[in-house]
Amino acid sequence: MHSGGQQLDCFASPPRCSSSCVKIYLCSSPEDSVVERRALRETVFPRFREHCRHSLGLEVRVIDPFESSDPRHWPDENTRQQLIQECRESSAGPFLLALVGHQYGAASLPTQVEVSEYQLLLQESQQAGISTQELERVYQRDENTVPASYCLRPSHRHACCPTAEVKEEVKDAELRKVFQTAVSLCVHNDLMTPERAKSYYRSALDADLRFALENRPDEDIVRRCLVYVHKVVNARGGREKREMSLQLQPKSESDSSDQVALRPPPTSDELLSELCDVFLPGLITSSKLLVYATTTECDHRHGYTTTRRRGYAEGLCQQVHSDLAGLIDDLKISEDSNLGNALSREEAEQKQLCDIFARFYDVTQPEEEKVRAYVEQRDPQCPLVVMGGPCTGKTVLLARCTQKVDAL
Repeated sequence: MHSGGQQLDCFASPPRCSSSCVKIYLCSSPEDSVVERRALRETVFPRFREHCRHSLGLEVRVIDPFESSDPRHWPDENTRQQLIQECRESSAGPFLLALVGHQYGAASLPTQVEVSEYQLLLQESQQAGISTQELERVYQRDENTVPASYCLRPSHRHACCPTAEVKEEVKDAELRKVFQTAVSLCVHNDLMTPERAKSYYRSALDADLRFALENRPDEDIVRRCLVYVHKVVNARGGREKREMSLQLQPKSESDSSDQVALRPPPTSDELLSELCDVFLPGLITSSKLLVYATTTECDHRHGYTTTRRRGYAEGLCQQVHSDLAGLIDDLKISEDSNLGNALSREEAEQKQLCDIFARFYDVTQPEEEKVRAYVEQRDPQCPLVVMGGPCTGKTVLLARCTQKVDAL
């Protein structure tokens, strides 16, 4: 893989954090990253957890918003932004790992639209003779939001997913078409800027990346974010030219054919190109974002085969583990650092709790000798399991044994 950023030793030191946990948000297009995310979960993240635990005493938590196979369980954009912010604020190291593939991903109905803008979209659609009845049905006004907004009803918040049931998929596609037509009308009538309109066409991947990286201080990006871009040439093989020619055919709009000729919204290829060729390179230059770019050129007859995909996933796993381990190893934890203090505080609190529990230990139990024998083994062949019902003294016993071990 080729790094689009500069060498690691050129970066500034990561921000100090009082957390003893590395929290990483896995940013991806759910439809285009199933193989890669599964490979990371199975081969990279377990090794990385062990590395962090043994080298620095850090725990690791990876948040994959699309881990569930049921799209109805996928979080909406607002929830994803909260998860990203939590990782940014509380991770002891890197907080973002992004996979940008050759498919842009589907746009979704926005979960929240400010009242004034929502009413403008309805007004322009109705004036153009487009029915907004279904659109009004799936949104409800919420005065508790700041500013007041129309919010998508919960039953429609998985509308971006193309793997939902067929009937729901058709209905959601029609709703997205109505919404995007309303946006196009506003742009045509100079009531909305093209840049603002693009926010309604963006996929989950694009929206998450921009929230995580756009207009953020350098210390939030340097050594804390990793982005892997995979470009695939001839991905669809022999079907690519035919599909492209179909996409270029003018589409008849029965609802507005007698109205104005609207400029079509940007295609997914255009939006993906803007993300990969404009947005990310700008951050490489301005904020030293670490981006790895890989290009896979496929046979034009067969396209992006399963074998090629697995090969890329294997290489990705090697690169990701190396990069994550490198970032963690560069964390300099000293006694006077915030993170070192956090670990010391946690150790002291655990010892204090152990002392409290040990005070409840009055009668010597035969199990104590069994614990001693286990601890004194040079090479234990199996784990020690202490079993018993509630309030039988398991914690008190181990607290007492721990005190005696410390005294040795």
